[in-house]
Amino acid sequence: MTHTQFDMLSQHLASGAAAYVCCGIMDKYYMIPFNIWAAMKNIFGRCYLTQNDIAAYQVKRTMSAVMFLDYMHKK
Repeated sequence: MTHTQFDMLSQHLASGAAAYVCCGIMDKYYMIPFNIWAAMKNIFGRCYLTQNDIAAYQVKRTMSAVMFLDYMHKK
């Protein structure tokens, strides 16, 4: 993530917008709330995430698309 992207997501979040980071680890995909992403050092104690850290944010995948608005695990 670039500094510009981080700054823009921070601004959107501060204005009340929903802000997320979409990412993939191996064959699984995630839509992580930006406030979690931005604070990962404080939350997880490191500047990277594992699949176990973000399992709650996993989204569904079909053969042709990643469904970033359809979480695997309902909250």
